Amino acid sequence: MFASVWHRAWFEALEAYLDGESGLQPPLDPTMCDFGRWLQKEGQIHYGDQASFQAIQRLHVTLHQQAAWLCQQHADDRDAPSVRDESPAKRDELREAHAQLLDELKGLIQSAPVDSGIRIERRHPATPKASDSARDNPRQRIASAYNAC
Repeated sequence: MFASVWHRAWFEALEAYLDGESGLQPPLDPTMCDFGRWLQKEGQIHYGDQASFQAIQRLHVTLHQQAAWLCQQHADDRDAPSVRDESPAKRDELREAHAQLLDELKGLIQSAPVDSGIRIERRHPATPKASDSARDNPRQRIASAYNAC
């Protein structure tokens, strides 16, 4: 499902930023990442009345709040003693929250009725058409690898 792939990509970009491997900070507003936009639109349409979807929304906001705190510490002075002491624990909390979000999302998708048509993720506007070959399409390769899990 592309929604989980999008959030994995956001999380990897966040970790790269916090590790100093990238100067680009990912969106910290939970409505601005691809997954957040999916939650507000297609996710809400198909799953909005389910308690597990609402839990995913809350977890997503919490995850972005934790990320914002870490990014602020990173920007202020990541070598300050308080940041060195708190950041590893906060990053562990962030990783746990991200793993929980992905687990909850997987459970939500798997619980969808087969005939509802919502197990099949709609194509993201930036995703090439299905006619493009997987070897030339990184998003399709990622989705195929994720679906194989």
